[in-house]
Amino acid sequence: VFLSVVFSTLLFASCTTVKSVNNLAKVFVTNTKQINLLPPEAIETTIDDMMQLTGDFGDVSFSLITLVQADETGLYFSLLNDFGTDMGTITYDGIDAISDSPVLPEKLKVEYILNDFQNAFYKPEKIKQNLNNSKLDFSVTKEADKEIRRVLNNGKIVEEVTITAEGALINNLLRGYSFSLYFFQ
Repeated sequence: VFLSVVFSTLLFASCTTVKSVNNLAKVFVTNTKQINLLPPEAIETTIDDMMQLTGDFGDVSFSLITLVQADETGLYFSLLNDFGTDMGTITYDGIDAISDSPVLPEKLKVEYILNDFQNAFYKPEKIKQNLNNSKLDFSVTKEADKEIRRVLNNGKIVEEVTITAEGALINNLLRGYSFSLYFFQ
């Protein structure tokens, strides 16, 4: 019985759902205002590190170890469970975005994950310009040990990103989800 449970768990964990987004769909920041993803070259600083990805999406919670490789050529996330088992990947090269993971909620579209990452780790002036093109606002507040980035629609906060030396906490107030990406220390 124990072996069949282990085998079933491994079989389920190895099944993946590939979600490819060609000709990238626009990201609806609000129910009526949409933006395009920024190109990879708009990244603020190159990242090549292991991070802890923890999130809540509705009634689904998840926690994964994530190898993040992000530079001006693209983004690559390798998702791993606590045992180091491959749980999928997310890639973006400025043209295509691909999610290949059974653990991320199916309703959470890859372009939204990428947009949230961009709001945390891309150049603020590029984010602001992109949002302003859709009549959205972007503010950056710097405090002693953190930076707070806010996406606003008519003065109301849609998303808040808190960045520290440890990583970023992303809270989408409109869509009701949050996740954090923290560097392993």
